[in-house]
Amino acid sequence: MVYKHQSDYYATLQQADQSNCSTAFIEFILSLILETVQSYPESAVSDKFSSAEKMAYEKINHYLQDHEQISNQQAQQLLEKSAPTVRRYLHKFVTHGLLQAHGENKARVYQRTKS
Repeated sequence: MVYKHQSDYYATLQQADQSNCSTAFIEFILSLILETVQSYPESAVSDKFSSAEKMAYEKINHYLQDHEQISNQQAQQLLEKSAPTVRRYLHKFVTHGLLQAHGENKARVYQRTKS
């Protein structure tokens, strides 16, 4: 992370030293951390999902490549799982930022998160 931005790192460090204020350096390091975290692919959170959840997400994600949205009922048919199981999956995908939910109750639909 620092190696990639080595010249900026040393310039910011020197600026912080000269001004006797570490704010610029802290902000620089935090921006590098944010850049690094945002560069991780979606699969980087895969350790938070069971193999069944990963498979379900892959199927839903593939479906959403050709369709704008998916409902709970459509996901049940696609995954061949019960309503409670699909609700749990969809909730987890929304919680982890993989999908966005729109609407209420039975009218709720899910879309891929805009990057």
